[in-house]
This record gives sequence, C-alpha cells and structure tokens, in this order.
Amino acid sequence: MYRVAGSDIWKENSAATALRQYQLPEEHRLVVAQAPALSNTSSSLVQIATKKKLMELRARLLANSDTFFRNNTLPPAPTRPQPSRGTSPRAMIEAFYQNAEGLVLGEVLTSPGSKLFLIENMATLAEKGVKTLYLEHLRTDIEQIHLDHFHKTGIMSHQLDTHLRVLGTVYGSSSPGFYNYHRLVSTAQAHGIRVQALDCAASYSLSKDERALFDHGRVMVQHANQVIHADRLNGAGGKWIALLENKHANSRHSRIAPGLAMAQGTIGLQVEDVVIGPAAQTLLPVASSTTHTNFIGADLKLSVKVPWNVSFEASPRFRDLLNPEIREKKGVAIMDSGNATNSVNRNIRSEFFRRKELLEKTAQAFFAHTQVIPGQRPVPQLPAESPPARFLEKIYENSQGLVLGAGAKSTMARQLLIDNLPVLSKLQVQRIYVQHLMKDFDQQLLDDFHTTGVIPDELKNLLRNEDSKDSIDPKGRYSLRQLLVGARQHGIRIQALDTAISYPDGKRVQNRDPAWSPSIRRLSTFNYIAHKLISADQQQYGAHRWLALVESIHVNTLRQIPGLAELQGAVGLRTVATGGKPALRITPDSGEVALFSNGVHQVRADLKLEISIQSSPLRPNQHNSRECLHKPSDFLIETTNEGFLLVQKPKDRPYTEIPLIASEGQFLAPAGSGIPDSERFSSIGDLVWRLKSIGMVQVAGTPGGLPGTLRLDTHPQLHRPGMFLFGQVENGPVLVYRSTDRSLKVIPILQKAGMPDQLCLRAPALGYDGSEVFDNLDHLKRELIYAKNLDPYIAHHDL
Repeated sequence: MYRVAGSDIWKENSAATALRQYQLPEEHRLVVAQAPALSNTSSSLVQIATKKKLMELRARLLANSDTFFRNNTLPPAPTRPQPSRGTSPRAMIEAFYQNAEGLVLGEVLTSPGSKLFLIENMATLAEKGVKTLYLEHLRTDIEQIHLDHFHKTGIMSHQLDTHLRVLGTVYGSSSPGFYNYHRLVSTAQAHGIRVQALDCAASYSLSKDERALFDHGRVMVQHANQVIHADRLNGAGGKWIALLENKHANSRHSRIAPGLAMAQGTIGLQVEDVVIGPAAQTLLPVASSTTHTNFIGADLKLSVKVPWNVSFEASPRFRDLLNPEIREKKGVAIMDSGNATNSVNRNIRSEFFRRKELLEKTAQAFFAHTQVIPGQRPVPQLPAESPPARFLEKIYENSQGLVLGAGAKSTMARQLLIDNLPVLSKLQVQRIYVQHLMKDFDQQLLDDFHTTGVIPDELKNLLRNEDSKDSIDPKGRYSLRQLLVGARQHGIRIQALDTAISYPDGKRVQNRDPAWSPSIRRLSTFNYIAHKLISADQQQYGAHRWLALVESIHVNTLRQIPGLAELQGAVGLRTVATGGKPALRITPDSGEVALFSNGVHQVRADLKLEISIQSSPLRPNQHNSRECLHKPSDFLIETTNEGFLLVQKPKDRPYTEIPLIASEGQFLAPAGSGIPDSERFSSIGDLVWRLKSIGMVQVAGTPGGLPGTLRLDTHPQLHRPGMFLFGQVENGPVLVYRSTDRSLKVIPILQKAGMPDQLCLRAPALGYDGSEVFDNLDHLKRELIYAKNLDPYIAHHDL
C-alpha cells in the first residue's frame, strides 16, 4: 500500500505497489516530520540513519523518473478552451470539466489567489462532481494518514495543523494570511472532498535550488502522476483537481521535466493574482521573457482578484531582514549570494519583489481607468491674509480631508501642522497620515506609543532615520518625534501611509543623477496605496476628518496621475518657503517647476501657502518646464508668435520642436506622433487630448492655458478613445463609447427582428451592420473587447 502500511482505505494495485518503493519506513517518519530538512549538520545516530535512507529513496526515485519519462509516450494534449473574460467562476468550472475528469492549477506558493479561487468555489467544485483535491507539499508517507483521519472525522491532528500553517509562507518565514493551505484543506473536508498528498518524503526533501530544479521537478511530477494513476485504478471515482507550484504544474520540457498537466494530458492553468478586475477570468497566457521560467507554458492564465491589503502589506516577520535594507540602503537586493546568505532570505526577497511588481501593475491598471472630473471637490475661496485657524476651518467646512504637501528638505509643512495641532483637534481631525512610515512595519509601534505614551528605542531610531533623509534635525522643533508627541497630546492618531512594498527604492536625495533618483513609477504606486489605506480607514472607523502629510508631488495631479487630493475628494495645499512680508499668504496655486526626489516637475496643488522664512526675497527658481521632459513619450505645448509648438526630448538627443499646423480651421496631427494623418482637431485642447490617448504624457501646463472647445460631456469617465460602457435609456439599452475625435457615440442595442432573445446593433464605424447576433450584453461585451479591441469602463468600486 502506497500510503501507510496497514491502511484499510484503499486496496493494493499495480500503481500503488510501484509507489511503495519510495515510501519512508515507519521508523524514520517521526524524524522527518519533526525536522524535514535534515541538514548536513544533523548528528544523532537516528538522524544519520534517516538521512541515509532518504538519500537511498531519492536516488531510486530519480533513476526511475528518468527511465519513465525517457521511455513512455505522454498522452495527447487536450483542446484548449476559449478565454472566459466576463464569465462567472461557476461557468468557468463547468467549461473546464465539460470534457475532462481532471484539472491542474499552477501557483506561486506564497500567492493567495490560487487558494482563494479554490476556497470560494469549493461548493461548485463539489457540485460538479470533484471528489479529490491533490496538493503538492503534502507527503503520502508523512501527512496522508492525518489527512485521511481528518477527512473521516473532521478532527485535525496537531502534526497536520502545524504543517498546514507553515505551508504558503516563505518556507516558514512569513504569515500565511487568510487564504492559506490550512483553510483550503478545512474547506475541502467541509464539502466532502478528499485531500490527497502528491509528494513523498523522498521527493519533498530533494534540494530545491537552481542546480536541482529539473531533478526535483522530474521526481515530483513522476510521483504525483503515479499517485493519481493509483487512485484511478483503485476506483476513487469522481473528478479531481490538483494544485502545484507552477513549474511542476505547467512545465513543457517533455523529456527533461514535464509538468503534471502534460503528464496527465489535461488542461493546465497558471494562477495569477490581480487586485483590479473581475473575481476570476481566464486569459491566453503570455510567454515568459526570463530564462528561469521560459520552460513554463500553461494552457490558460487564470486571473484571480485578491484583496489589496493581502497583496501589498508585508508580514511583520519580513521585518528583521528587510527593514534595515529598505530604510538604510538603496533598496532591497535580490538573489545575490552576497546579500542572501540562505534560502530563506532569498525566498523572502523573491516574494518581496513579486509583490512590488504586482503593486506597480495594479497601480498602472488603476490609473488607466481613473479619471478626475474637474470641479467636483470643495476648494474654498479664501482671503490671501487668512490666518491658519481660519483657512483650516474653511477647508474642513465642506471636506473630510486635507492633503498637505511638503517641499524637499523643508520644514514648512510640519511647522504649519505642529503649530496648529490645537486647531486641528478643535476641528475634530482624528488622524494624521505620514508618508514614509510603513503600515505593515511601523503601525504597531505607533499604536503602542499612542496608548502608552512611551516611545520605544526602535521607534525613536526609525523616526530619526526618516528625519535625517529629509535633512531635518531629529532633535528640532519640527521633527517627526515632536509631531507624534504633539498629536498624542491633542488626541490625534498618527497613521503610516506607506507599506514596505510601496516604500521608495533608492536614497531620497536631491541629486539629479538618475542613478540616484527613484523611478517615477513611485508616483502611481504611492498615490494608489495611500488612497487605499485612507479609504480603508474611512470604511472601518466611519467617515471622519483627516490630514495627510506627503511630498508635494503627491498632492494633486502630476504627469497625468491623479494626486491623493483628487482620489480622496479632499483639498490639496502646498507649502512654499518665501522671503519678505507677509508672514503667511494663501492663494490658488498656479504651479511651480522645481526639483523633487524623483526629478524636475511642474507641481500644482489646489491652494498654495507661502510662509516667509527671511526678511529679504528668496532667489528665484532656476528651473524651466522643459526640464520636466524625462521620457521620450513626455511632451508639453509652448506658445510662440507664430502659434504652438509640440516639444519633446528624445533619448540622448536635443529637444525637438514640432509646429502644430492649422488648415481650414482645424489642427493637423503632428508629424511623427503616431496619430493617423487623416485625423483633424477643432482645437489645441482636442489635439492634446488625442496625444494623451495614445500614451503620451503632458508634463507641464502652458502659461495662460490652451484654447479649447467648451464641452458638455455626459460621460467624462470615458477618457480615452475606445472606452465604452452600456447605458439604459427610455427605449432600451445603448452602447456608449468614446471616438478618436473625442466625441461620444451612443448606439442603440436592438432586439433582433424575429429573434426576441437575441441582440444586435448597427454601428458602421465599428463594423456592425445589424446582421450580427449576440446572446446577451455579456456576449456583446466580450465581442467588443476581443474582436474590436475596445476597453470597458471599470467603476471605482471594482478597482
């Protein structure tokens, strides 16, 4: 018997007999269960004997795996199902099992998406006849007896409980979160689905470093393949689903190390976590561009939406390793033997960068669908000489939040904040959010201080470190420590506004050498994460007043990325140091070109507060708007006596100036811009909108503004050509989409004549003449996305 000697659950069969030769004898199992790694330093006689036996079993399994994959023909590949964007998870599962008994899911071990999908859809899987869940990292000779007991009785042994709680972490170095293996196994048992181990002690303990990558894959897949075969021969019955690491699920090395999907001749899915979009959808996979993973080829990619905080808050157990590197160095190093002295450190770093990459992708997708609609925020009209108590009162009169922008190396914003804590307390401001403090690493320290009034040394050190980076005296009146102490005295909580994943790479220094400057991607990642953190607090604690202290580049829109003020419907206030009188002056902000931590930018907030720091005027700013052109896709519009110029900065070349030519009252597409020559624009404003729609970024405004066509637009959220949504009018549903000329097109969606349950539409510009038939709006939506390359509008609550 391949599970445990003496078990009465399954009868012997040929496949089970073949597996018995790899199973660890009973006298060695407890040793492996207690110390699965059995390091080279293991010295007791029992450990030495167990290690010797494991090496013998590994050698046998590896040799037999080589022979098996060399001499056996793999089953034919299955027919790949069509992608299911817009389809419910239930319909997807029905499609997967329509002509198949099994399904293989490939995952990143620490990713929650795979577990989330199975847990949330376990009832559907059971309903559709799935009887067995196969899992990697569980061993037939160690955990299976405990899995079988749990399946029968619902009572989980301590040994199984401990092992499941470790799985899904970075090899025991991080918290597994809510969607984990423990919850997965428990949910399967609750729905009557048996959990079967795919590994054994010999395959599981094989070295997992790069040198043994294919050896481990070969023995793991061979053993898993035989386990499933043994179950089928034993008449286990029902359908099955298997969850493995992606390299073992979907490898395409047919002779070296095929994946389980290939070995079983069944569909293989690659699970990918996303934070924006539908709960789940299948997409065509994208070929890997890295040599480490280019042998992986799933049939489809299964995109699973996971909660944002699960993905972007690191475990506190990352802290000891990563905190010094994040705060004190240029950034976290990865996969460097000099920086990662053991596999745990390498795995933690790898997981850290996986999450960082996911954050960047999520922020990019979020802002691709986020449009700021002018005039929707309550920015007050204020006399220029208003004292702080007065203008703060007016700001909070119609707004829950204030985003306060700090200049580089400047204490002006902190001065305003600390000096007016009594005013903020009187106005019932409950929270002050501070950039560069990390929610996942620092918030517990901040909360403990708020409760006890005692600042631990660890918190003192990190506050001192952050002040030093900003060239602010850590012992001075406007230090972060003074902010914490003063806020607590006035009953205001300090909240971290970064996470370890969003914290900036590189040193925060005013150095124009791009090698020292963080990427401008920080704009979108921080704005996104700060928006989510504040929104989560508003939801958890109820609507309340707050203030966020951030660098000025994050206050309002910059490089077409909405700032925190726009995202939160708050007021943005930028502080600026001046010379002369008056001491304070608040005005609408006309903008300024200045050097920030990530380069020269034109920054503008809703309001600007000038704070005089000396009796004589300050030296004027020497930067000009052309210095804001950092990338070839950046542009600005300049006015001359002859008209308008489109200015760009190609890589390693001088500035280019392209005259914008008007013909018969309309502007032509700029030469070389990528806009078709046939397109015409009624105003410079329309032309600028079109340039933005093809991915160009307007980095600075034009003094005096640009003339444009006044528009009464009913759908400003459709802010790019090709964006669409479905609406409802008195006569029925309509398709609303944005055309390349900036106009809105509204197309009635009709009932097909003679076919009352079918839909059609007449839209010659999209290639529809009314003859096409659609089953429902979801069918039409998929057609518009895949056949016409249109982009559906995603509402904010789905982002």
